[in-house]
Amino acid sequence: MSADEARSALVALIGEADTALAGHRWRLDPRAAAGLTAHVTVLAPFLPPTMIDDTVIKRLDAALDGAPPFDCAFDQTRWFERDCLWLAPVSEAPFRALTARVCAEFPELEPYGGRRPVVPHLTVGFARASSVDDLRIAAARLGRTLPIRARVGRLDLLVLEGARARWRPRARFELAGS
Repeated sequence: MSADEARSALVALIGEADTALAGHRWRLDPRAAAGLTAHVTVLAPFLPPTMIDDTVIKRLDAALDGAPPFDCAFDQTRWFERDCLWLAPVSEAPFRALTARVCAEFPELEPYGGRRPVVPHLTVGFARASSVDDLRIAAARLGRTLPIRARVGRLDLLVLEGARARWRPRARFELAGS
């Protein structure tokens, strides 16, 4: 992977979803095999990993200062077109608030590079990794296990690096509220 292909992302890891989604995500989302566990994206792409230094970490820490931890639940499956199956949070507001905080500090960065609107979600899988039929089966099975409840108490800045292109933590930001 070249430096131009290197990526980073600021995410809320949703560990509580890993058990329910693990079998599905390993088959349906290639990023799971690269170490990206169940998550809701706050801002991606973030900066290239080579640009992430102590100053950037401090800016992120300042942007997130006062952001409260929160409980969330994912209670239904949804689709982007018929290409991507995802779980919808009951409330998008806390995730949107985190994105707004970070984007205010880094206005040059647009969520998803400005290619699509921000929709807080937890990806289950992509048709390109398997098939639409496999996604439909996963949606039916997941429908019987929802809701998934979680607590978001920190954000993780992950970088995609190494010869095997693995997602690894670069920094963690505890949400502590005021």
